[in-house]
Amino acid sequence: MKGGAYSIRYDPIDKKTWNSIVSLPDDVSVTTSKHYGSVLKKSWSAWDEWNCLVGSLQAIVQDPTTSPIAHVASLVNDELQASIYNALVGFYRLAFSSLRNVVEQMSVGLQLELAGDRNVFLRWLNGNRELKFSWAADGLARHTPVARLECYLMNCLGDSLFRQRSLKQSEGFARRLFKELSEFTHGGPAFTSADLWEGGNGPIFVAKAFEKWAGTFARTYALGVLEAKLAQPHISRLGFGSQLSIQELFREVVKMVPKQEDGSAILRKTLNLKWLWP
Repeated sequence: MKGGAYSIRYDPIDKKTWNSIVSLPDDVSVTTSKHYGSVLKKSWSAWDEWNCLVGSLQAIVQDPTTSPIAHVASLVNDELQASIYNALVGFYRLAFSSLRNVVEQMSVGLQLELAGDRNVFLRWLNGNRELKFSWAADGLARHTPVARLECYLMNCLGDSLFRQRSLKQSEGFARRLFKELSEFTHGGPAFTSADLWEGGNGPIFVAKAFEKWAGTFARTYALGVLEAKLAQPHISRLGFGSQLSIQELFREVVKMVPKQEDGSAILRKTLNLKWLWP
């Protein structure tokens, strides 16, 4: 059998190398699961339901390959899974970095879906067009469902999802979240692995870092569900035999967001909007 430049053959790793690779992550995973089992269970259950969300996004269109939001939601599935696993084993910075990809890809998918520009979508898929979060966020307020939600949030909370920063106002929640997660991706001061491990060599278990990840995972996930709903407002039930509606999924994940976390008020304010969740 051939595998890239290597032939696939029986070539087992030696015990010393194996232990060197997995001993620290294994130790962190045991400690994490001992103290945060319920958090992990809820996060993993949410990941499983994301698969069902993907199924509903694919089912609502005639050809899923033509739907930007169905495409990116499928990609995001891997990012959510990787984020949970890296948080479990103590690679916290990587866990946060995966969440950055979720925010960017879902926002790009939402903008492409609402714009209906198939040429831009195809060029992006073919690698001939680079689309970034800022491009998506700048364009989203032009679309009626997003503009309606932004207006409601501004009137109620003086905050929004995608507003640009000005002299009088900070940027919207999605922009703030993406900016925060980008710090982890780029390893900026106070956002490196060493900082998260409190100066130690890792991976090592740090309760504060895991708890920060857990809240951020929930915020990111909830934002992704909200963006999926804005992209396909007719979605109700989730696919693949899920017992949940998309509103029920959103509600369950918003419950996972600590009330003191940035964005919590916005997410909770959208829970019972009848025009959004008919």
